Amino acid sequence: MKINFLDFTRREFMKKAAIAVAAGATPTTFVNSAFAASEEDKIIAAAKKLKPVGLRGMIWSLYMSGMKNAEAEFKKATGISVESIQDISVFVIPQRAMAEAISRSDKFDFFHVDSNMIPSLASAGLLEPLDAYMKQADFKIDAVGDFANFMKYQGNTYGIPTDGNVHTQFMRWDLVDAGKKAYEDKYGKSPEWPKTWEEDQQMMEFFQNTDNKVWGSANLRNRANGVTWWYMYFYSAGGFPFDDDMNPTLNNKAGQYALDTYLKIKK
Repeated sequence: MKINFLDFTRREFMKKAAIAVAAGATPTTFVNSAFAASEEDKIIAAAKKLKPVGLRGMIWSLYMSGMKNAEAEFKKATGISVESIQDISVFVIPQRAMAEAISRSDKFDFFHVDSNMIPSLASAGLLEPLDAYMKQADFKIDAVGDFANFMKYQGNTYGIPTDGNVHTQFMRWDLVDAGKKAYEDKYGKSPEWPKTWEEDQQMMEFFQNTDNKVWGSANLRNRANGVTWWYMYFYSAGGFPFDDDMNPTLNNKAGQYALDTYLKIKK
């Protein structure tokens, strides 16, 4: 079974692509050079109506470091800043956040957590709906497809997206060109950008040279991230994890193809 992943339309891709996002209620996410000036001005104007405050958050420093410049600008404009954080890995925050919900703690103002935790944390009473604040600032989550819905639960918005993971593929074409003649001799064709996962693997295997510390692929296969590669194979084969009644739909041809492809490349 060969899947040509260049044949997918944008609509099909958006319908079937897996989206990973971290959702946080921190105002540092509001200041971004990609925002139009008018939107930024409205947000700052709304924030200025509030008292200066230092927020306390639970966030991995790996993510917080990328927000420092925006936070400094926001503090200068509004007096609102991130006063302190509890530096915890994104893989541990869900459990710690739920513990805060159970204990009815008031130690934290925001949690930087995967959006799939929103229903649980909102149901536990830990999260406050953001819609009223967003309305005051005339702020809307401008995202592709139904991405903004990942921030909602039972009609209320509980998070602002700060990180959306999109898979991109890069190739060291200088290395490809260096091995072009040998590739042509072996396969009878010039190397080109792969159109199927099988062609992708063929190039990985050919150009891998561990003696010179050259690896054919940098695809992740660890427990936390490897599944996202499996999902790409699964979706491109026409699979979807659940049917309309939320029954799992993994044990089918698409699931088998994804598993076979994952394991072949893993070797």
